[in-house]
Amino acid sequence: MREQTPRAMWPDDLTPRTLNQVYRQIVAAAQGSVQVGRQLVAVRGDLGPMRDRGTSILYRVPLSGDGDTVYLDIPKELVRKADIRDGDHIKAVGVITTECNQFTEYRLLFKVDVGDLMLVDAPADVTRQREEQDKLALLKAKTGRVPFPQFSPINLSVIHATSGQVSGDFQHEIDKVTDVIEVEYLPVNMLNPEAIAEAIEAAEGDVLDVHFISSSPVEP
Repeated sequence: MREQTPRAMWPDDLTPRTLNQVYRQIVAAAQGSVQVGRQLVAVRGDLGPMRDRGTSILYRVPLSGDGDTVYLDIPKELVRKADIRDGDHIKAVGVITTECNQFTEYRLLFKVDVGDLMLVDAPADVTRQREEQDKLALLKAKTGRVPFPQFSPINLSVIHATSGQVSGDFQHEIDKVTDVIEVEYLPVNMLNPEAIAEAIEAAEGDVLDVHFISSSPVEP
């Protein structure tokens, strides 16, 4: 049988308003304990998207690592000077603070106010990663679509009829993105299932296109 609290120990009755006042007192006490210490920390991880908060001089950014996430407030000027981008592996130095307002839906949020920021990847790794990001951005700008797969160059294998030609519309679109797509053309007898299967097996591209339509010449 569940033990009941003796009536003599019952607390005073509260209304929703007075209970919210209790909540605010608890939050204020938690915030006060954090602000007193102003503990300096250095944390590293993968930087999430830096979304603009209107006129704010700060980015509120999630930082992920070890299967968990924390939040950073980073001055925009600091991001610019350090040449930091979304997805970079970084180390941030700052103090632990709290926030509880309409922006956090009145939930107590612990975060780090960042005073220093740096990349911690090897320069070659950062350069390679950014080159990949730039190529993908170029591909998206040229095609108006999100590229797949998410790396470049993309190797495309096109299986087409030996006696036929790749359609003009298809070739025209490929010609737009030859700097980020490498194409191999595999001519095959489209009436021979075994030949088609062998061509599919031989294809080395990341993406495979079996092309039946013909209208313009296949470029070697």
